[in-house]
Amino acid sequence: MKYVMILVVLLAGCNFGPSPSSDLGGGPPTVDGLPTIHLPFPAGTVWRCTQGAGGSYSHTYNSTRYDVDLDTPNHPNVPTVVYAPMGGAVYVHEDSGFGLHVNIDHSDGTYTLLGHFSQVWVANDTWVELGEPLGLDGCTGACTGDHVHLGVHSGTASQSAGYGQSIPFAVFAADTNVSTRPAAHNTQSMVCGLTQGHFYESQLPVWSDEQGESPDPTDDDDTVDPPSDDDDATPEPADDDDSTEEPISLSGVVELCWQPDGLVNPHDAELWVWHGGWQTVDSVYGSVSQLCGAVEADPGDVLLVNGQFEASNVLSNPWWMCSNWGSAGGMVVHGTFFVNGIALPTTDVDNGVDGCNVQLVLP
Repeated sequence: MKYVMILVVLLAGCNFGPSPSSDLGGGPPTVDGLPTIHLPFPAGTVWRCTQGAGGSYSHTYNSTRYDVDLDTPNHPNVPTVVYAPMGGAVYVHEDSGFGLHVNIDHSDGTYTLLGHFSQVWVANDTWVELGEPLGLDGCTGACTGDHVHLGVHSGTASQSAGYGQSIPFAVFAADTNVSTRPAAHNTQSMVCGLTQGHFYESQLPVWSDEQGESPDPTDDDDTVDPPSDDDDATPEPADDDDSTEEPISLSGVVELCWQPDGLVNPHDAELWVWHGGWQTVDSVYGSVSQLCGAVEADPGDVLLVNGQFEASNVLSNPWWMCSNWGSAGGMVVHGTFFVNGIALPTTDVDNGVDGCNVQLVLP
């Protein structure tokens, strides 16, 4: 745990109070070569990671690839105050991807991005301190529920985050599903999902009342509107690879999982869903205990799912998750399918060849 001790020293060397944070001019501290920042919540609070780096729902773009989504309570619950995980010059933007969002400049060509605010309490092109309140969580832009989108980008902080390039980074937190000891967690290794995601405990010391009171979440007079100057509200880039505007075609998202019950030594598996064509939800090369991924769908929708796997107690390798064994037993569904943690009954659909697809009706 030597690297943990080093990180504690590095973070302790940053200004946590309201004095100028000039020591942050070279960017955040690094651990194993990765810029490392706090979670944007008060120390001691825990937050589920619902979508991690490379998440198939919306973290496959140049501007989102290494970012994480942190779940917060949905309306009508009391909004969650979001705090600055870094000190620096702050720029306020609004677009159709990240919604109302702020970029905190690291002064080294990178910046911290926090997205989907419902209210922002800081003015554009001003200075914020580590732990200073920034505003309230929300679901502005492309999202399906209240959460905070957190990332580190290379690029120009004064431009909308859709123009930036998501880069690998780590968050300093405790994975409470595993240990109470804080560590630098590479976002590519964080365990994330709507129901299976781990809870991470923030280590961020936030401002006290003596350092500056947070605005009243119910008082609109305390809010700061996003900038009206077109130079600070840059339109979305034309290149779809750098934009988070799409693909959002449905209003909801669910977590679809396949658990290989009854299979001996399952390995090398892929889980697919039909959405205008077969799309890969998740894939594992090696032993498989579970496949999970986010799927755009609403209650009442019918999902058509399938996939391939290898195991030692099926008739052939690789094999479909729903198979037509003919006289040996007809249609067979291998394993169990879950949506948002709920095991669903399956309906076999013969595709007229050797396999079959599975229908799931969402609750």
